[in-house]
Amino acid sequence: MKKTMAILFACLLLGGSLAGLLLPDRGFSPRERRNLAKLPKWSLNALFSGEFTKKFESYAQDQFPLRDVLISVKGTAEELLQKKENNGLYFGKDGYLLDGLADFSREKWQENLSYIRRFGENFHGKTVFLPVPTSAGAYPEKLPAFAPVTQQDALIGEAEKLCGSRVETADALPSLREGGEGLYFRLDHHMTMEGAFVLYQKAGEALGFDPLPRDAFTAKTVSRNFYGTYYAKAGRLTDAPDSIDILLPREEFSAAMTIQDTGETIPGLYSQKQLEGYDPYAVFLDGNHARVTIRTGAGNGRKLLVIKDSYAHTLVPLLAHHYEVIEMIDPRYYRQDLYAFAEEQEIDEALLVFGLANLDQETGLSTLYLGSEK
Repeated sequence: MKKTMAILFACLLLGGSLAGLLLPDRGFSPRERRNLAKLPKWSLNALFSGEFTKKFESYAQDQFPLRDVLISVKGTAEELLQKKENNGLYFGKDGYLLDGLADFSREKWQENLSYIRRFGENFHGKTVFLPVPTSAGAYPEKLPAFAPVTQQDALIGEAEKLCGSRVETADALPSLREGGEGLYFRLDHHMTMEGAFVLYQKAGEALGFDPLPRDAFTAKTVSRNFYGTYYAKAGRLTDAPDSIDILLPREEFSAAMTIQDTGETIPGLYSQKQLEGYDPYAVFLDGNHARVTIRTGAGNGRKLLVIKDSYAHTLVPLLAHHYEVIEMIDPRYYRQDLYAFAEEQEIDEALLVFGLANLDQETGLSTLYLGSEK
């Protein structure tokens, strides 16, 4: 089998190289959900500085015609060779690909926590920080033996200290470890709505509302063919897709979201059109936008500011049952004074939701300084 895989890999390399001479460049990879490198502009300065060589290497890798197939073949070959990981992801039990945060950047992590602390010190209302562990943190028993990992419970403990007394850090990790199967996708970095339900309960404790019981919702499967970001990075030919379920309230509940980037208003909190695109996870709140306004029929006058990355997208539809208005901000794209915005909108509760896997890199949290000098 190993010899067969090696021959197949060599044939794919040869075929892909020949095809690359004939096919036009691709601008976007649906599998990896990112723009692909373009042919760099040549110049003597770029050549001698090494910039051209570096960019051309990225271009050649990105534009290889059979790139998607090769990723799967490589992942399968690595597993057959009994390796524990591929492209930074561990091969876990029960078909899980797991990120143990082995190369976690403590410097960037602490910098991002300083931004959260600064926000709590300047925001006029209650501030809660909800860090979201990776599936490796919640399911350590699925990791390969002796796999190097960053201890995520230690990170959350550190966050409680570094974020300061004005920020309440909600630790959901113990509850996630007790929550059983189905809290995370096997082939994607996000949580399922079942996992988000655990976060919802923890958010209720911190924000002071009583979460609805799980039996107040019914699960509906909206996709059975979800290959997520982990699969894009290290998936194998044998991987079966994940399903995506949404939790719908059993009792009547009205809500709508307005994408402020475009002005479009979508009934409900799920975007069915996204199920037909390259990223069905975007069914939750229509994916990433700078600002989304959610209005519900809660009728209680409560308003919540959610500053987040995409880990919040399965959580916010549950939070919506307790707020008349939720303003959802992605700091990677939003460049306005949030303090002035919150005062204008009369919002006095803020929830920051970020995945631990994102907090050791650029998150846009530095924009929380905007307006903080007033």
